[in-house]
Amino acid sequence: MSLKQIEDKLNSKFTGDDRVIVFWYDEDGEFVDDIEYLNIKNARIHQLTSTNLFKTKVLLEGRGKENNYLIYAPFEKLDNRDNYLVDTILYSREFFANKVSLLAMDLGIDAAYKPVLEKHLSFFDAQDRTRRFYDIEVDSYDEEGIEMALLAATVKSKVANFEEIVGIMLSEGLSNNKYMNELSKYGLDEVFWGYCEDNFGYMDRDPSLMKFSMSLLLTYAKIQMERDLPSNLNRYILNKPGTVVAFVDQMMNSGIYRDSFRRISP
Repeated sequence: MSLKQIEDKLNSKFTGDDRVIVFWYDEDGEFVDDIEYLNIKNARIHQLTSTNLFKTKVLLEGRGKENNYLIYAPFEKLDNRDNYLVDTILYSREFFANKVSLLAMDLGIDAAYKPVLEKHLSFFDAQDRTRRFYDIEVDSYDEEGIEMALLAATVKSKVANFEEIVGIMLSEGLSNNKYMNELSKYGLDEVFWGYCEDNFGYMDRDPSLMKFSMSLLLTYAKIQMERDLPSNLNRYILNKPGTVVAFVDQMMNSGIYRDSFRRISP
């Protein structure tokens, strides 16, 4: 994740000749993995824990009293009665940051779509996933654009194209698929199956890649043979045959996915 907004805001607090202490209480620990990447030019960063409160007070009022400090605490502010630092906080400044707001600001995402980011906020807990999300080319950051970028970043695609995402998913196998497991972690599995319905017409109360691939292949076979399949297979036939045929043809003729397609084909 780009921390430019945070750095700019924090660095603006440490200008001038007077000593400055800034407390940043990150109640949900959203930035605990990002704090080491901050480039604060005129202050030292000190991480507060539940066990180093007194040690921190000694640092700020003793051997470190000549230095500016950013005190980062990945928890909510303690009650004054339990806080050794209450006196220090009174003459210090506080900083607040919200990861969703920073993401939206960075990428020019309208405030109306912040709930989409909030719904999948755990996705952005890791730097590498967040960087992949930033690197995806998206035409418009509306709900679909954001969701497609999240799916693409999860499967490590460079483009927010659903057929490309499906191709990568299927190439990883139909059972214990690592990308499906990842999607489930971030609440994106339902998003994926929703777009399978929108794009291919695949609907199932208990969807799986195995049943989805069977539906793709049987629908393709029916169109190519120009004949009906046995009645017990009708439940697998999808109602968007044109999209299915184009996708399966692409899989069969792709140098990237050809071998994967053969593995999932009967």
